[in-house]
Amino acid sequence: MDKIHSIKLIFLTKPLRYALRFLILIAGILLLFYLLLFIYFSVNKKAILKQISTDISKNVRGKVSIGDIDFGFIRTFPHPSILIHNISVADSQFYRHHQLFFSADKLYAELSFFALLKKNFDISGIRIEKGAIRMYTDSSGYTNMYLLQQSADSPGNSDSTNAEKNTLNKIDLIDFSVTFIDEKDKKLYDGMVHHLKLKISQSDTAIYFAARADISINHLEFKTTNGSFLAGKNFKGNFDFAVTENLRQLYFDSINVTINNHPYNISGDFGLTKENRLFNLRVHTKNLLYNEGKSLLTPQISSSISIVDIDKPVDADAAISGLLNGGNPLIFLKWKVSDTHLTTPVLNFDQASFTGYYTNEVAKGKPRTDSNSEIHVNNFSAQWNRFPVTSDNIEIMNLSRALLTCDLKSEFPVARFNDFFQNKTILFKSGNASVNVTYSGLLEKNKNTHSMVNGTISFKDGDMVYLPKEVEMKNVGGGLRIKNSDVYINNFRFDIFNNIVILTGEMKNLVTLLTTEPDKAVINWDIYSPGLNLEPLIHLLKAKHTSAENNRKEVNDIVSGIDNMLEHGSIRVSLKTPRVVYKKFEATAVNADITFMPNRYIIHKVELDHADGHVNFNGTIDNRRDNEHEANVNATLQDADVRKIFHAFNDFGQDAIKQYNIAGRLNANIGVHLLFDDAGNPNTDSLRSMVDFSLEKGALYNFEPLKKIQSFIFKDRNLDSVKFAELRDRLTIAGHRIKIDRMEIESTALTMYVEGVYGIKGNTDITIQLPLRNLKKHDQGYQPQNQGVNNGGGLSFYIHAVSGPDGRMQFKPEFFHFLKKRKQAIH
Repeated sequence: MDKIHSIKLIFLTKPLRYALRFLILIAGILLLFYLLLFIYFSVNKKAILKQISTDISKNVRGKVSIGDIDFGFIRTFPHPSILIHNISVADSQFYRHHQLFFSADKLYAELSFFALLKKNFDISGIRIEKGAIRMYTDSSGYTNMYLLQQSADSPGNSDSTNAEKNTLNKIDLIDFSVTFIDEKDKKLYDGMVHHLKLKISQSDTAIYFAARADISINHLEFKTTNGSFLAGKNFKGNFDFAVTENLRQLYFDSINVTINNHPYNISGDFGLTKENRLFNLRVHTKNLLYNEGKSLLTPQISSSISIVDIDKPVDADAAISGLLNGGNPLIFLKWKVSDTHLTTPVLNFDQASFTGYYTNEVAKGKPRTDSNSEIHVNNFSAQWNRFPVTSDNIEIMNLSRALLTCDLKSEFPVARFNDFFQNKTILFKSGNASVNVTYSGLLEKNKNTHSMVNGTISFKDGDMVYLPKEVEMKNVGGGLRIKNSDVYINNFRFDIFNNIVILTGEMKNLVTLLTTEPDKAVINWDIYSPGLNLEPLIHLLKAKHTSAENNRKEVNDIVSGIDNMLEHGSIRVSLKTPRVVYKKFEATAVNADITFMPNRYIIHKVELDHADGHVNFNGTIDNRRDNEHEANVNATLQDADVRKIFHAFNDFGQDAIKQYNIAGRLNANIGVHLLFDDAGNPNTDSLRSMVDFSLEKGALYNFEPLKKIQSFIFKDRNLDSVKFAELRDRLTIAGHRIKIDRMEIESTALTMYVEGVYGIKGNTDITIQLPLRNLKKHDQGYQPQNQGVNNGGGLSFYIHAVSGPDGRMQFKPEFFHFLKKRKQAIH
């Protein structure tokens, strides 16, 4: 059995033995062939070196230097090759600029095995290790690139139509530097080829290259003054490209490469002739980090688009085109980003999604610089401090100064404002708001620079509380219109303390002042109300309440600006209403012009009808301290019913003359200084006033002092109803004391002169002069007429009125008045 098995084994392995013998034969032939080549190169080394130098010189129009040559085998196996050591090519001006056109430590010229059998030394491949090519153009325009052109007597210039195609089918570059310097047109392209393997094939129309590349890009500068694209980036990929047969154009389509390990898809074409130096690149990528994308661009472009920042990857497309030998390229970048945080010099946004593009040529034909560049954003949606924001169009023009034009829209419940204001100024309880504004201005924090903001902000069904004054406004509705940094109020309606108020007005330059000098903002309001009850509005005089500071840095400037504007700015109000009520006081046809300032109200002018007469006054109200306010008012009354005035003002806090005791038409000029509290209650001790008055058609009814005078004299006269001529005098009021200058009272009952001090709370000291001519009783139809206060009155009877122990006035005769000289001044 063992013998039979051995026979079968020998029979089965016989074909293998033949194959092995055949391989050994081929290897022997190759070895012999390599040995013969090696001997041939060794014997003819000098001749071959000279021949190679001559052949290279015929094809290259420069000075060629070769250190040595060897027969190569290991690097290019199984193909034989010629190894050239220390080869260099220099142009004719090398002695001047010292820029070698080409150099390499090792150059392997791979020979075709089958061509060698035909004694043809065609090169089928090239391998270069540690080499460089340096294309140089100086500032005068001289260039060493003429070396790329074939010599006139080179085989490549033969007109033979039977010329064979190029047999070169691969190029391998290792640690090979490529540099293009153009000092005249300010261009620099520079990179290091760590490894580039090219497989070459050819058709009737093009030469095709299959590449495997690992390249570091040092400089890609279309204009050295603008900096480099792809500076310091690593380029890798396995891709195909082609060159037309006539070497007029290099092109590639949809190749996949990586730049710094991020994938890109690229298409493009490059003109290779002097007449055509145009190039076009189209790049697509996804999930590219914004900062990484910026680093691919020149510092100038990167700086320009750095005015905004995003933290999420973008999908981007780029189209770059231009001339290889002059000018900045045209750049068009498109992007799409979702749910990112967007940072700008003006506002920051969350959850931002948008598309857009960048170009450096807005106006065709003009230089491609920042001033001719644009960033355009479409389909923008985001959140700003929880406010939803959308925009159809955002443009940033002239990136050298960044001019922003945009439209912004938002709709939201007004309660969203509470997070924004942090409960410091206004508490929004209910209602809805909508915003529709456009902006045109510099993309920077608004620091005394002109901006253009236009649009509307509207409210409806709102309830809110103004916290510094603890004032609630209900049923808020209406809108704000913004135009060129000015703000206009259009029919803004609300209810305050059961008063209906309708506002229109303007706030000049408010948008600018809001973030620069909010305390200098001036608000002009026109207010109309169908009727005002002032009693609850006195609440507004209270000192403002402070609350916690807003520490959110992002909105702090805006919120602080609004707070400062409302609390420290000026509001000038023009008020019109057909009716005003304050306790017993009632006025009609009210027109007021008042400025509200921090802790101060300036009453420029108030006109109204009261007590069947006309009143106008002006003055100031100042908040001196908590729960204390100071009023300084000047008023004029014209033809007012004095009885109604006494009724409206509760008899001015005195009981000497009551509203039912007096009648007449009053004219007066009044100056008043008074302190009062938050509830409007006066501090009568602080009252200082000067009253010049005239009372016409006056009458006194059941006036107690007259009745007490009757106990001394004229007991038969009817003093229950006394009509008198015009009363005219000056009253000086200080606290509870009223100084009466000498006043003539010419009445139907009698004539008297009164002067002294009336004390509302005692200390009354009044002298009443009764001329004895009063003994003659007037006729029934007598019309009293004044004789003048300087008229001495003749022989008279005097009565002294003083305060009694109970505070009420007591009267007693004064028989020796001419011997007395009392001082009746008040302080």
